[in-house]
Amino acid sequence: MPVNFLNKVTLFLVGVSGYVVANISLLYLFCFMAGVGPFKTMNDGMPGPFVQSILINLSLIALFGLHHTGGARRFIKEIIGRLASPTIERSIYLIITSALVVLLIHYWQPIPSVLWSFDHPIVVAGFRIA
Repeated sequence: MPVNFLNKVTLFLVGVSGYVVANISLLYLFCFMAGVGPFKTMNDGMPGPFVQSILINLSLIALFGLHHTGGARRFIKEIIGRLASPTIERSIYLIITSALVVLLIHYWQPIPSVLWSFDHPIVVAGFRIA
């Protein structure tokens, strides 16, 4: 088999893998936030000290946010394009994003007190729809 064919197959497999992994991690994130399924949820685990839990969670969100905004910058795209084929740039971004989502879920600290509450039925229904 020619090397060119193997390169195309590899690029295709990395591309498909990126989107498969992204969809699985997105489903995992939905289950985590909604508290459904056999997975860890936002409130699972022993709560730590309030300030420590807040700082850990904000740090995890900031890490995800830095990657999310940094990955959109031309400079970062050029680096990825030099290290790997530009055709799989988006797939690499998705794989890294998925890894960060799993990291966020794994290290998430439950907060020992209520930060906000929705009591009115219309607000609750609108929140669930959104």
